[in-house]
Amino acid sequence: MPEAPVTNIERVLGNGEKAMAITKGTVAGASTALGAWSLVATLGSASTGTAISSLSGAAAMNATLAWFGGGSLAAGGLGMTAGMAVVGGIVAVPAAAVVATTMHVKRARRLPTSRSKYPN
Repeated sequence: MPEAPVTNIERVLGNGEKAMAITKGTVAGASTALGAWSLVATLGSASTGTAISSLSGAAAMNATLAWFGGGSLAAGGLGMTAGMAVVGGIVAVPAAAVVATTMHVKRARRLPTSRSKYPN
């Protein structure tokens, strides 16, 4: 028995679900990174021993990135480049987890309907 074609309404609803999942993931990743950044900027210290909260502008940003990278290159850490990779991971991991979980839950809820609609 051939499968019934997917209607435009089903396709639009599916795309809407994907867009919502991606939006939720983006918000989760960005807020996690913002929280981590704020915590380090408030409580962390630069490789010179200076509190990051007392720095401003580019110095504060560079010190925060170096903190995420394990310290400055001169202090034996991996520096700002590694810090950027870590911050990117702090954004990507929660975003991917939320998108995957949201899509899984949406598909699992729709599965009984799909099985009754398209029997084998």
